[in-house]
Amino acid sequence: MEKRLGLKRIELDAINWLPDWQELDYDKFREIVTRETEGEAWIIDGNYGSRIGRLVLNRADTAIWLNLPFLTVYKRLFPRIYNRVVLGQELWNGNRESLWITLFDKDSLLYWIPRRYWHSQRRYRKFFDEPENAGKLLEFNDVRTLNTWLDTMTMN
Repeated sequence: MEKRLGLKRIELDAINWLPDWQELDYDKFREIVTRETEGEAWIIDGNYGSRIGRLVLNRADTAIWLNLPFLTVYKRLFPRIYNRVVLGQELWNGNRESLWITLFDKDSLLYWIPRRYWHSQRRYRKFFDEPENAGKLLEFNDVRTLNTWLDTMTMN
């Protein structure tokens, strides 16, 4: 999306995850994200609503919510696991996911998605229903519709 729109992409996982899966200090994380979003146009990639959600969303003039159905989200997880675990794809700062963590860690996406999906749905819906956020949200329930919208944006 950032290439199609010609905008700077800020990947929150790349900021948050230090080597050996250590998380960046909360205040430092907010400081970096604040600095990175000072410019006029940017795209945030990531879901850190409990850590910085309001900071980012209050600075944005538009928020795109790719609100996919649960089964779509969960099915997309398996190719991701294959790339990360079987092929050994490096993620951020040298971190890689292991089969052990993927299968047995309570924070593995295998368990996190079913546990947190509906909570996240309610949290985002509540945020975007607040009067001060009226008109800020573009919600897409499938990738095809998002791509059609992106096509209209890149033609301008």
